[in-house]
Amino acid sequence: GPVAVSDVTPSALTLSGTATKTYVSGPTPASVASLASGASTSFTWTYTITGSVGQTYAFSGYATANGGSLSTSTATTIECRISKGTTTLSGPW
Repeated sequence: GPVAVSDVTPSALTLSGTATKTYVSGPTPASVASLASGASTSFTWTYTITGSVGQTYAFSGYATANGGSLSTSTATTIECRISKGTTTLSGPW
């Protein structure tokens, strides 16, 4: 954005779809103390996705700053579908 912000904190992720989503870790980092005007940051979570072929999963979340007085738009992954084998999905989105 056009101004510096402080205390940038991600929301809890909203999980959707029919596959089983098991939390492993994150967000990393838990927060960012400050961001200069025009700067950006990323937060990373790790989940294990399990289920049958055809089951779906997606994630969405947002971040707040300045003690919660500012909020980003919600970012959402595309809906993913288990096809076969193992898939690794990493953000940011």
